[in-house]
Amino acid sequence: MTELTLPPSPNWYCPKVIDMDSTGKLAFGARQDVHIFNTADFPPIYLGVFGLHRDRISAVALCPPHYSSPSCCSASEDGKVKVWNTETKALQHEHNTHNGKVTGLSWSSVQEDLIVSGDDKGELVVWQLNDARIQTYCPEKGGIFCLAFSPFSAACVAVGYRTGVIVLVDVKKEGTILQRLRGHDEDIQSLVWCPVTGEDFTMKDTPNFGVEGHLLASGSRDRTIRIWSTSKGRQLSLFRVPKPGGYFQRGDQDAGRGKIK
Repeated sequence: MTELTLPPSPNWYCPKVIDMDSTGKLAFGARQDVHIFNTADFPPIYLGVFGLHRDRISAVALCPPHYSSPSCCSASEDGKVKVWNTETKALQHEHNTHNGKVTGLSWSSVQEDLIVSGDDKGELVVWQLNDARIQTYCPEKGGIFCLAFSPFSAACVAVGYRTGVIVLVDVKKEGTILQRLRGHDEDIQSLVWCPVTGEDFTMKDTPNFGVEGHLLASGSRDRTIRIWSTSKGRQLSLFRVPKPGGYFQRGDQDAGRGKIK
């Protein structure tokens, strides 16, 4: 007899409520619980649930591949952030430093004991697990909606705000703002760093990104996707999300005018 698992629906309107690592392990928040699957097998295998949160899960991040134990960090709208073992489901670390609802979460792949989280009051909390050290910053006014550690530096975090502003913050230097990227008009809903170095962005089939700088992609509620030069602090290209029934049309990427109609 074939077993069939019908998982609960992930929580809505949370940009970081699902995460998957390179081994195929998938974690997502549903109501106040975090469910884990192994998607490397088919059909996916249900690995269990972590249920020590008391409020709605708002963000989830799996640990880097070489972290000391298989772990997951989860945050909820009550302001609590927890790190737990994905095999035993045992709680390992937690803090309740946030004064608002946690909306974003990122685990550094460069410094593997470093986690950053943000809330709807604009507070950024940097948590170093090994030393149990916590620092808080408020680099920009407005609520934080999503954030992402740079894959090249443990110091640089991209922070997206409900105002449409993206701020690059150095969390090793008292939350110093490195760049402020303006262009979006509404909530920043997604931030993704390019996995390779270079900012020579083109639309060619075999791109050559060069060796200087790092690209960042952002998606917003304003229905645009933008590619940014983080070293120069400027937009390189723009794409508009199509309406139902629309089609993609390449534009002049050098002028940042790639359009979707």
